[in-house]
Amino acid sequence: MMNRRYRFFLLLLCLCILPALAGCGFPGIQEIVEHLGGGVEWGTGGPVETYVPWVSFPLKPTIGETVIYDRDGVRITAKKLEYGSSRADLTLEFENLGEKEIELYSNIVGYAYNSINGHMFSFGYVNPKLAPGEAKTETVSVYGNELSLYNISDIADFELCFRIRDSENHITYTGPCALKTSLADSYDYSKVSFRAGITNRGLQKEYGFTDVRPGDRVIYDVLGVKIASETVFRNQNGDTILSMEAENTGTEQKYLVMKNVAFNGLLVYSGNWTNGYVNPGKTGTVSMRLEQVLGTAQRKLAGIEAVSEVSFELIQEDISGKALADPAQITLSLGGSGTYRKGTELFRGSYAAVYQCGVCPDESKYSQDYHVVLVYENLTDQELTIRFPYKGFLVNGSDEASMSSYSLKLPPKSCVLEDMKVYSYSFDDVGIEDWSEVKEMSLRIEVENRSYKTLEDATLTLDPSVTE
Repeated sequence: MMNRRYRFFLLLLCLCILPALAGCGFPGIQEIVEHLGGGVEWGTGGPVETYVPWVSFPLKPTIGETVIYDRDGVRITAKKLEYGSSRADLTLEFENLGEKEIELYSNIVGYAYNSINGHMFSFGYVNPKLAPGEAKTETVSVYGNELSLYNISDIADFELCFRIRDSENHITYTGPCALKTSLADSYDYSKVSFRAGITNRGLQKEYGFTDVRPGDRVIYDVLGVKIASETVFRNQNGDTILSMEAENTGTEQKYLVMKNVAFNGLLVYSGNWTNGYVNPGKTGTVSMRLEQVLGTAQRKLAGIEAVSEVSFELIQEDISGKALADPAQITLSLGGSGTYRKGTELFRGSYAAVYQCGVCPDESKYSQDYHVVLVYENLTDQELTIRFPYKGFLVNGSDEASMSSYSLKLPPKSCVLEDMKVYSYSFDDVGIEDWSEVKEMSLRIEVENRSYKTLEDATLTLDPSVTE
């Protein structure tokens, strides 16, 4: 399966939720299971028992002009904090006091370590370029509806992190630059959490969240990073969201990667799904929308009528991308007894077997693409890789069709789903106008071991019929 780019975990959370508002020293694999079975009524476990309309920024705390970074010829000053009807605007001044041109970044891929009131947030993108002696101001905005999801109505403090690159391509990381508001000394930081927000009955009613199922067992505690709060709920569109809060009790910035996602024991996404950044002493949210991991139609083809169990690997890295601990295998039970089906057997060798679950159109409104859902079974006790030779996919005898598969890793004794997308833009090259003209398909595969030795190969005859 194609290896997707890393995704911001907080950006992912916004994509999951905001439609309702308008990603060493620890041997082997750690098996952790947390049960979140059974639905609960709105607000169970939450602090609000009656509906109270949410008000953003009621106190409107202020700041004094504050230098938050002054080192190596770079000065960053927080100038003012102002408020609109639904947002707070923080004005920053950037000064280049050195002799080289510089460029600053914040909230970018690879360095998104900003926080508010002790919780990590995806906000504060800036990218000023400064000649020697030059100063610029930029404004970053924070929206009240995003903060409300974490039970935050007013801002007590910011932490902003910047990457600085000079004209000779030398990189400096500022680390957290702290800024307190007039509310900081009296603020109750213990009330800030996604769980507190999502179990607030007023916010559930306002945003249409239902079937909220909180859990509070420690499911991960490695090298100062702890996950002790997880919640499953449905958003306004009926999609299922799994959200976990990771607290960094250590002294270093940490980077968390969620990968290799399985539903009901079937690996449905291979590779890195989402990631997140957590500063020392701060908490960040790692989330996934189950329908985004695998579409509803593909789940149905694979016999996953309900997801009763979600599992994934969690990897902890430093800011340079160096792994700090072995992967932890985390399993969350959502209740019920969901299963999956392999489909029609296409090939069975000595090392692997392949099954076809069916064919379905892409769910996107304007897409003409189609998905062929396959399941690969590893029959051995060793890791295998499925490779797809160049020009090995044929549609009506033509090798001009384009599809999404590149390679697929199969853990020992596992079943792995392949959601193979066939792109409609290549239909003209095949000589057809739409999927109804596809009469035959075949796919060549090679099965390799970890030494890249081909153990067996096969040409699969696929059924192009759309599954009803």
